[in-house]
Amino acid sequence: MKDLQLSNRGKAAYASLCVACCGFPMLVVLGFLSLGAAFAIGVSLTAAIGVAALAYLVVRHKTGHIPAMLPRALGFAGVVLVLVAFFLAGPINIPALTTGIALLASSALLVLSKSEMASSPA
Repeated sequence: MKDLQLSNRGKAAYASLCVACCGFPMLVVLGFLSLGAAFAIGVSLTAAIGVAALAYLVVRHKTGHIPAMLPRALGFAGVVLVLVAFFLAGPINIPALTTGIALLASSALLVLSKSEMASSPA
C-alpha cells in the first residue's frame, strides 16, 4: 500500500485533476459557468501547459532534431488562428486566440532551440 501515499506535489496534482474532472462539469450543470467558458478555460490551460512544457524542453536542451518546416508550419497556423479570432465574433474567438498565441510561442521556442543547437559546439 506504499504506492498509494502521495507527496505534496502528488496531492496537488490529484486535487487539480479532481477540480478539472468534477468541478467544471458541476459548475456548468448548476449554471454558474457556461459550456463555452468552460471550453475556453480548458483550451487556455492546455495551451499554457503545452508552451511551458516546450519551454522546459528548450531550456534543458532536450528537443532533439527539429525539422525545418515545423516552426514555419506552427507560426503560419498561429497567425491564421489569431487572424481568424480577431475577425470572428462569439464564443469561438477566445479558444482560437489562445491556441494561436500558443502556436506562435511554440514556433518561437523551436526557432530558439534550433539556433542554440546550431551555435553550440558539438
